[in-house]
Amino acid sequence: MHLIPQCKRVRGPCMRWPDDDRISDLAHEVIVHILSFLSLKEAAKSSTLSRRWRYLWMYTYRRWDFDASKTLFLLPLNGNLRGERYKYVKWVSSVLKLHRSSHLEELRIRFDLSREHSIHMQRWVKFAIEKKVQRFELDLSSTPGDTPYSTHQSSLQPNKFLLPNLGQVIKNPNNLIYSGWDLKIDNGEAPFSQLKSLTLRSVEIYSDAVEYLLSNCPLLEHLCIERSKAMAFKIVGPPSLRLKSLEILHCLRLVQMEIYAPNLESFAYVGNMIQVPFKHVSNSISDLTLGMDYGLSFLSYPKRHVHYFKHVKKLAIDYFGDAVRTSVYYFYMSKFSNFFSPISGTLPLILNINYSYLRNKSIIVLF
Repeated sequence: MHLIPQCKRVRGPCMRWPDDDRISDLAHEVIVHILSFLSLKEAAKSSTLSRRWRYLWMYTYRRWDFDASKTLFLLPLNGNLRGERYKYVKWVSSVLKLHRSSHLEELRIRFDLSREHSIHMQRWVKFAIEKKVQRFELDLSSTPGDTPYSTHQSSLQPNKFLLPNLGQVIKNPNNLIYSGWDLKIDNGEAPFSQLKSLTLRSVEIYSDAVEYLLSNCPLLEHLCIERSKAMAFKIVGPPSLRLKSLEILHCLRLVQMEIYAPNLESFAYVGNMIQVPFKHVSNSISDLTLGMDYGLSFLSYPKRHVHYFKHVKKLAIDYFGDAVRTSVYYFYMSKFSNFFSPISGTLPLILNINYSYLRNKSIIVLF
């Protein structure tokens, strides 16, 4: 690689720096640190620069992002989802085998996969555990793009992968139910002991698995579960639980949820009416998002909910609907404003309208 920046011409011919590769003179650790700030694909391209650079990208440790969800936009044109899944699985599996660093800060898996790829997803989760990943996202949904809350239809799709109770996997390594996991834990350290953020979309996870993670991931601050078919969640951890942000989205079979998170600051629940979802929610919540039937109930009967939104500074109501339902929401919003204004003063109330034929729309109303 040759760095030959040209100087500004003042008089005479343009002067150049010597034909010298100064970056390659840096220590390996410094180059790896620099490469870690690039995207995975950009860092991998550096392997063609010289023999010395060939393997350095494999030691990068900040973020390995395997987001290929934009490919889903093109599928209606060719319809070859099965072929795209095969290519995606082959790509992720082959690249992960090349990683040489002892740790990785962030791993993101995002593509529409099915149950037939479970064995590969199992290996990816094990990789995240072995590399002591701090931020892990496993998004198997068929909804492309970066929409914050998926539409109602996407919540009805079948789940693709089961994330079991990792504590039971360790205790019962010979159980056929946990075949293939074979977790390697160093010094008795619990899986995901360094985990700070976990996002699971279209991944099956049950309450006991969530409880294990909350009890054994002391650094966990953000948890997002979307489109799980669990019927109950118990978000309860030790007094030292650091959880600050919790999102439970489009889990349409959920009938009961218990939450005890003393440090919770941001909470999102988009789903059906369920039993006492806010019974033990901290009074420190300042950012609240509600949607679907529970969001409408919040607007319709605010007195039932007043005990947990006294300290809210930002409130968002998110739902999937048509023009008729929109008019219903507007009606209840006007009633809600009359009730809420004396309590909160001026509060931004955001109504996110998700139509089936439009992208997300946001209407901001100040009370």
